[in-house]
Amino acid sequence: MSQQYKKDCGDYLIHLLKCALNGEVPDEKPDNVSWEEVLLLAKYHNTANTACYAVERLENKPDDVIFSEWKEIKNKALVRDITQRSELKKISDVFEKSEIKMMAVKGCRMKQLYPRTDMRFMSDLDIIVESNSIPNVCNILQELGYKSEKHNLSHHIEFNKPPVMHVEIHNALISEQWKSFRKYYSDPFKCGRPQKEKRFVYEMTDEEFYIYFLVHLYKHYSNGGTGIRSVMDCFMLNKNLSSKLDWTYINKKLEQLELIKLKDDFDKLADFWFASGNGSKVLESMGDYIISSGTYGTIHNYVQNGIKSQGRFRYLIGRIFPPYSLMKSLYPVLERLPFLLPFFWIWKDIKALFSSKSTSKRQIKMMFKNK
Repeated sequence: MSQQYKKDCGDYLIHLLKCALNGEVPDEKPDNVSWEEVLLLAKYHNTANTACYAVERLENKPDDVIFSEWKEIKNKALVRDITQRSELKKISDVFEKSEIKMMAVKGCRMKQLYPRTDMRFMSDLDIIVESNSIPNVCNILQELGYKSEKHNLSHHIEFNKPPVMHVEIHNALISEQWKSFRKYYSDPFKCGRPQKEKRFVYEMTDEEFYIYFLVHLYKHYSNGGTGIRSVMDCFMLNKNLSSKLDWTYINKKLEQLELIKLKDDFDKLADFWFASGNGSKVLESMGDYIISSGTYGTIHNYVQNGIKSQGRFRYLIGRIFPPYSLMKSLYPVLERLPFLLPFFWIWKDIKALFSSKSTSKRQIKMMFKNK
């Protein structure tokens, strides 16, 4: 598939998403765009369920096979959304009754800003709790039918409940690797307030939710890249919250966190893609990078951004000997026994050599491939 053809496909997907978000009837598909490629790209960005709302309004719909797949994706997203919201209420009710502080973040809050909550695909339900409550939290989730396969993560613990529920329990809003942000979020619950008629179930204030969105966006965008969905989120945030926010407070915090430029760039791109904003070569380039990144970015982007910011040698050393902050999140025993760090470096590197799924090994191979 040629680069130009990819661009035409990307442009049409953006158009479909714009119409879905704004309740508009889309233009018919251009002849030089393939429905197979549009659907493939939409799936790559986890936005096929959203785009389907626009596709359904077309006069000339895709053929039966492709349209059936598209509708199936939309229907599954609808069931997933209903299940996630139902499970969040169950978990919240039990935590409130058990007097355990919790705050659901990221997608579950963002969903509320979309025309329909199922339009915003969410893979995980992210919940913040206090560190000292984690043992009780684990017991409660197990009683609710969840199982955990990963117990060795200090930053978060993953729980699953078939067929669609994935819950991540966090004791921090940002990992220790991001020192500048970690200090700001030293006490996650300072960013929130109890929900109405609740004492222990918290929600972020609108201003802190906006700031946290940009922090999380920066984390992905500066590493492996981020996808179309992040620009959609930015658009929905601005459309629904902009007039209600304390911008003096927000801008002061964004200056402190050095996120003003990121905000301005994504505001312009969101306006260009999903409203009536003007384009530019800079925005076109930024858009191409995002469309090529997929939902969570790519290894190629991660490596190139790492080399650009650190230099080739420092980047290589960081892959072979990751910092203590990252290692202790992978091996919590290092919190108590930090002198074992060299042994865990060796253990991690040996495992990577014999693993086809090792991220570090893939990054190093990509680094030399692009030398």
